Amino acid sequence: MCDPQWEQLIQQHPGHPVMREEAVYSLPPQLIDEIRKEAPDILTQRDEQFERDLANAAPFGGFFRQRHFEYPPLRLSSALPPNRNAAAIAEIKSVRVARMVGTGKPQAQIDQYFEHIAETKRKVDEWRWGFAGWLVTNSAFRLALKSFRNRLQENGNEVELPRIPPAFMGEHLLNKNDVNYPEQSLEFLRTWNLEGFVTWELPIPMLSETVNTTLYRPNDVRDAGVYLFIPYYLLRDKSLSLQEFAETRATAYFPSELADWYDLKPKNWGPARFKTMLLLYIYLECCLRRRYPDKVQGNLGKLDRALANYLKAEQSHEDKSGDETIRKIRLTMQKRLSEKKENPS
Repeated sequence: MCDPQWEQLIQQHPGHPVMREEAVYSLPPQLIDEIRKEAPDILTQRDEQFERDLANAAPFGGFFRQRHFEYPPLRLSSALPPNRNAAAIAEIKSVRVARMVGTGKPQAQIDQYFEHIAETKRKVDEWRWGFAGWLVTNSAFRLALKSFRNRLQENGNEVELPRIPPAFMGEHLLNKNDVNYPEQSLEFLRTWNLEGFVTWELPIPMLSETVNTTLYRPNDVRDAGVYLFIPYYLLRDKSLSLQEFAETRATAYFPSELADWYDLKPKNWGPARFKTMLLLYIYLECCLRRRYPDKVQGNLGKLDRALANYLKAEQSHEDKSGDETIRKIRLTMQKRLSEKKENPS
């Protein structure tokens, strides 16, 4: 069954060729404004109306198989709608506050705790989506994903997007028959540190339990990272380092597929630049090149300025890059996308 938003978009733009694609990605209205200002030759009046209607129908993502989706790193704007889980989040916070008050914690320590949680979450999210930007432009991952999809599609049926099934108290919350749960799917997701996908082109890296409760079953994800249980009594020994534990395990188990990420390649690239690359990949490669290939090719410099203006205006975006930096990130992205690696076995 189609989303009502999809049906409305079809009525607004009947016969539009984009609507035949499996995944249709939307541009944010603010970026459309910048494109019209910096590169007015790309979008005709009709194109602009389609882009605005698409953005209105599916903000922060697009449509996959005629159903809208949201991709978290696209929610950059400071003028976001209210979080649908805001009430539940507030309730959890109030329970934690009551617990700490009940154990005699002073208000200053409670405030410091929540400030630390917020800052840790910001850092972890930056690394999470920076890693996604590295993945989608990594030729080895792209080839492995293509091979993986081909194996899943051998029976000719439409394949559901794989995911790590959520669990609680060691039991999966979803029936195995309701999710794409073959062992080869879990193996692929573990190897590449993925929870799943929102489309075949947009992976969702695994959460960490630094500030989140992941709802992963330990046996499903144990080989994808460092899974440690540390009882509270051991915290008294300040000489014990989590990094040392992690490095020791990584020596034996770190997947070779992620070696370039671990070895800081390209050099001097942190998570903010890879997150910017993820956004360029979505907006430039998945949206603009796919829909307006000829016009984009002759306007790349102007699009660099439009993208830089848009990202600088987003107060929540970490990389305040100018158009020259955006150009360098785009060129690196294009080089990575054009690289050829041996097809994985």
